Amino acid sequence: RLVDLGHMKLEVFGKVRLEGTGFSRPKPLLLLTYLALQGAKERRHLAVMFWTEGEVQKRLGQLSVVLNQLKKEGAAGIIPDRPGLDPVFVQLDCDVLDFVAALERQDLERALDLYRGSFLHDLGKPLLDLEVSEELLDWILERREWLAQKAQHALLELAETRLAQGQQHEARDLAERAYNLPDAPQMEPAVLSRLQHVLAQTESRLARNLESDLRSGFEDLSAQAQRVYLALVLQAQPNLTITRNALKLGINEISLAREELILGGLITSNTVVLAVEMALRWLEQHPSERIPLLLALARATPPEQAFTLYRQVHRSTHGFGGAGDLPRAKTAYIAQAQDLMDRLQFAQTLEVLGELRAAEQVAEADPEPQARFLEAYALERLGRFKEALALTGDVVEELHSPNMVALRSVLLWRTGKSDEAQAQAERAMHSGLDWLWAKATANNTLGYLALAQERFLDAASSFNKAASLYLMAGEKNRWVGSLNNHAMALDELAQASQLQGQTPEKLEAMQTEAEQAYQQTLQALEQTGENPTLKARILLNIGLLWEKRRQWDRAEAFYLEAREQAERVGSLDVSARLCLNLGMVYLGQHKTLEARASFSQAIGYAVQAGEYTIQGCAVGNLAFLDNDPDGIEVAIDLLRHSNDLGDLGIYLQDLQTVLVSNTEQALLENNPSKAQRLLGKLNELYRLLGMTRQALLVSGVQQALLGTHDVRAIQDLLLDLSEQPTPQHVYSGFGND
Repeated sequence: RLVDLGHMKLEVFGKVRLEGTGFSRPKPLLLLTYLALQGAKERRHLAVMFWTEGEVQKRLGQLSVVLNQLKKEGAAGIIPDRPGLDPVFVQLDCDVLDFVAALERQDLERALDLYRGSFLHDLGKPLLDLEVSEELLDWILERREWLAQKAQHALLELAETRLAQGQQHEARDLAERAYNLPDAPQMEPAVLSRLQHVLAQTESRLARNLESDLRSGFEDLSAQAQRVYLALVLQAQPNLTITRNALKLGINEISLAREELILGGLITSNTVVLAVEMALRWLEQHPSERIPLLLALARATPPEQAFTLYRQVHRSTHGFGGAGDLPRAKTAYIAQAQDLMDRLQFAQTLEVLGELRAAEQVAEADPEPQARFLEAYALERLGRFKEALALTGDVVEELHSPNMVALRSVLLWRTGKSDEAQAQAERAMHSGLDWLWAKATANNTLGYLALAQERFLDAASSFNKAASLYLMAGEKNRWVGSLNNHAMALDELAQASQLQGQTPEKLEAMQTEAEQAYQQTLQALEQTGENPTLKARILLNIGLLWEKRRQWDRAEAFYLEAREQAERVGSLDVSARLCLNLGMVYLGQHKTLEARASFSQAIGYAVQAGEYTIQGCAVGNLAFLDNDPDGIEVAIDLLRHSNDLGDLGIYLQDLQTVLVSNTEQALLENNPSKAQRLLGKLNELYRLLGMTRQALLVSGVQQALLGTHDVRAIQDLLLDLSEQPTPQHVYSGFGND
């Protein structure tokens, strides 16, 4: 019977079969495999390859018999009908060909699906019993080994991909399959090293087996090649020139060692180091070799590039070597910290500089001013203002650079020391043109101070100058931050104009200008790349814009998105502001429970950040919700400490409202002593604020309370006090860059 060619395929991985037929004779299947993979062949060649006994003519006859059998038993469609003619060929698909094609197009998963076992693993009869030529047996075994090696490499490559994707279990399974793959040849040292890396990273039990093989190869090297290899392993960027200088080798010596390592499969021709895990474990077991080698490399490396080497020394010894190493290590650590700061990795910056500070203390060395500046700057970027300010005090004032002075102005303002902040900012403003960052940062501080004093035009001007200076200094993230502050100052100006009764047309123009400024800030942010902290601060201010307009849903959406960004990087001050502002939005939506939770979170973040203003506002809001005058007094003390006079007024009004309310409640409860105490606080508040008429009214109530117990009459006297302006509870948040 003829078989549909579209459904006929020869499968030779694992059990051999001709798909679409029941044909199972070993030698004819082997013949089909050979023709499918080798292409057309002459009959004489096939006869000699597949039969070992008798004259050539007899063997040709045996070939004809096999070909006829194939045609009669269902495979006629794959062998063209050419009796006695050369060459013989087949029209047949084969899984080996599909496997090789899949590898060529890098479809590793498809290739491995096809590889179901070794090439011609199960013909139904042992190969030696087929009585074929030695040449054909060699062809089978060579092809089997070659295909197994291809499958092994595909498994390893796919395992490396899965490991890079974080898929540990799948990577381990693939690597273990590669290790155990039958009929694969002995792995080359370079492949062995790659496989051992995957097995080690995925904690496979087979990792130690391979490491033992690799260690044997390492220990077979010459002593000089071993030292060169270990030196390369210890470097973040392996460099043969630095290695040669560190080990004091001649050019010929380093060349011979390099060739030995390449032949041993421990490095590649372009100096990629292999079997790193094995080498690092060997070094851990031989610390007397490791530390001298690290120091030799660190001393031969330019200081700006020697960070990883000195860090390894520090983690083992809590120092950097000899006395001459400390200055080089400082240079290395500061270069690394500056690079991390440029990449906005503030937490990592603190970790690096904390190590340097600890080493300085052990060596009883003077603090490095630039290192302290960068450490304080990283803390400021994370909103940890108290810690940052304390750190700047480690450096004597005479050694403060203009950058340190400008940074201190920010930190002093953040921690409620406005007068000192003003003085430091003005000092930094007198820096030369080489100190663009300092002048920009000083302008930012002056903008913050003007904003707190409700001098919104001055604030907008200072922030604008800061933006220009940061852009000139190449500080694009700070440039965007100052644009954010500028937009926020314009919004504050619009808000103040609304309260002052500005005409609707003028007010609308001012509000539109603020909205457009925020949109331009977001567009500028897109040019700088990803910066979650800065994005959170911009979104915070946009949310505040909508909060002031009582569009609660829009404000909440911006605040929630901003909080997600801030929590990604652990920005305490921004998180504190967001929780505070979210609480105000929840109050506007009559969600009291959510508001309380947000205010409590704000207090936690603000305490960690040293943000007295946020602490005061959050404590005051919770106290107002609880009708608690003592809590509001605590809030007022915090706000006075922060010199935030704008928000102080809100909570003074809150205190008046709560004192009047509690006095009325005390009268209803027939508790005149409590009422007198509350009225005394109220009288003191009015006299403090210079509100003479209200103070006289309170005195009248106190006198009436002494002479009568007519609650209704006393409540009438309180009525005038109750009609004082009620606070709006719209928190005016601070912009941040």
